[in-house]
Amino acid sequence: MSAVLAPLVPVVPAPARSLSEHSVVFVHAHPDDEAIFTGAVMHALARAGARVTLVVATDGHAGQDLAGEGRHVGRVRAGELQRAASVLGVHELVTLGWGDSGLGTTRPGQALSEQPVQAVAEQVGEIVQRVGADTLVGYDEGGIYPHPDHVAVHRIAAQVARNQQGLSYYEATVDAETLDRQNVRHLVLGANDAVRRTGRASGPVGVPKARIGAHYQAGESDFAAKVAAMRQHSSQIDAAHLQQDGLHSAYGVEWFTRSGPAGAIDRLTDR
Repeated sequence: MSAVLAPLVPVVPAPARSLSEHSVVFVHAHPDDEAIFTGAVMHALARAGARVTLVVATDGHAGQDLAGEGRHVGRVRAGELQRAASVLGVHELVTLGWGDSGLGTTRPGQALSEQPVQAVAEQVGEIVQRVGADTLVGYDEGGIYPHPDHVAVHRIAAQVARNQQGLSYYEATVDAETLDRQNVRHLVLGANDAVRRTGRASGPVGVPKARIGAHYQAGESDFAAKVAAMRQHSSQIDAAHLQQDGLHSAYGVEWFTRSGPAGAIDRLTDR
């Protein structure tokens, strides 16, 4: 599979204090994951001058289209992803083009979860080297929640971190204990319910609080950008969900584990 590269122009100004020496690669499974799990951090890093590269592994074609109009979901989500990436200030969007594995018992051709980990890790590793990344972001070992593509992203990003020693490697996660206490039910909890309905093994989402190595509390600008990016994914995220009171309590914090040296996210959270 060849990567499709889509350079994007940053849409946010950099403040006086800059993280411009950092280059950060985020690896996500489907269009919309980038906004839901790391949108505030991505926007904050871009706003602070870091180079942000977004790698999305699948086309998301197995997602249910809320519009219900029989559209080609993969093409719809590609457009949504482009718009969301622009809102977040992403410098470069790379789509690997693997198939969305879905939650069914059969896998589509070229499904991400069926690919050799090392082969896809080499794709991502080439991007990391090309953009001179010092920081890499993947998913925790459970995939944040156990969708086959999310678990695959964990294995792929972790392999890249092993292949390229010295990277600051973060894994996006959630503090499920905190989410369970919010008025607004985070989308990852509903996604986990969907996994459970298929009969797959489904444990708690995220990781225990004690394992969280960094968290980012989004300020007004970064939270507004995150919600605006989520709103671009209208085929997957109901607009009514984003109009609830208390939305910040569910989506205003982003959590990460870390291995390797402290990197751009630590610099950001120390500011």
